[in-house]
Amino acid sequence: MFDPLGGSFFDALHQIARVTEWGSFSLGAIAVLVALGWFVAVARPIAIAGVITVLAAFGGVVYGDHTGRADVQAQWDKADKAAQVIADAHNQAVRASVRAEYNPQIASLSKQSDDLKQQVAAYEKQLAAAKGSKSGAPSCTVGAAVLQLRARTGH
Repeated sequence: MFDPLGGSFFDALHQIARVTEWGSFSLGAIAVLVALGWFVAVARPIAIAGVITVLAAFGGVVYGDHTGRADVQAQWDKADKAAQVIADAHNQAVRASVRAEYNPQIASLSKQSDDLKQQVAAYEKQLAAAKGSKSGAPSCTVGAAVLQLRARTGH
């Protein structure tokens, strides 16, 4: 019925409200039966039997509600597990198909990237060798004119 340590606060309020609905209905019926038994002495045995019946019915409803909800929750848990197994199988199938389709393309692009990296490294070595062969010449292709321009502008 009510688990104070598990579930959320709102779940607890919902369960309390549901039990209170049945309880208030039962209390209303009991109040009517007690009044009937109090004011009409002939109807007192019927009123007592009615109160016992209402209390038994209330207990049965609360127990049935609790048990039924537990059964439904167990069914939901079982369905969730089955759905998770299906989703995992689907995800594995999708992963396998994506790998089969795109791994060759990824391998090709990785090889192309490695080739381009090697070309860049070779070009950098070629530039370094070209700079070193000029022996003292400025590495800037503009030359010393840049320094003259700087002197004229004052910067």
